[in-house]
Amino acid sequence: HVEHPAFDAWQSLKGCLVLAAAVVGFLIPGLPREIVALTAAALDEAPEDPAHRLRVALLEARFARPAAALAAARPAFAAAARDALLGDLLGMIGDTLHRIGAVEEAAEMLRHGWRASPRAVMRRSFLAAALPAYRRSINTGADLALLEEMAEAAAGAIAAIPAELLGEVARLSEEAGRDDLLRTLGDAALAAGDAARARVLSGIGSD
Repeated sequence: HVEHPAFDAWQSLKGCLVLAAAVVGFLIPGLPREIVALTAAALDEAPEDPAHRLRVALLEARFARPAAALAAARPAFAAAARDALLGDLLGMIGDTLHRIGAVEEAAEMLRHGWRASPRAVMRRSFLAAALPAYRRSINTGADLALLEEMAEAAAGAIAAIPAELLGEVARLSEEAGRDDLLRTLGDAALAAGDAARARVLSGIGSD
């Protein structure tokens, strides 16, 4: 059970109306300042509502404003980590950001939403965004916490993870000296009776 702030119907309704106006503005070319103002106003109307925050973040992502999307969504991360519907909304935001090349922001969104969702597609989306984000982090100090989360996500639904994503997680784990993550992935493949993925993992571990 997730505790949300008390529902204020009037504030939420105003927020939805302002957000709807922003969506309409998005469809009209040449109104960038007005759109930014409307999304800011929409957030101000119901700042404590996590679903409303995530809808605003999705709109910001569609405006190709990844930093603004992340800022709008961040206060809703704790709620989204425990609520499947909010987690799926985070997944939509992450996928949108990934499509425009904002992989760090996409990975940050998805890493707070994939555990709440029962759908394997959320894990695949997380891995697809997190892999390039992790590779970028290597030059400035590898984000090992992100690598651990990728291994956890892959191991939890290993049969549904594309072999190329799984193989890349395994190779990065090996390069990081994290044999424990390789073992976690291998054990998951064996437990699932997935001989093909077990062979992929054993081949990487024996190089």
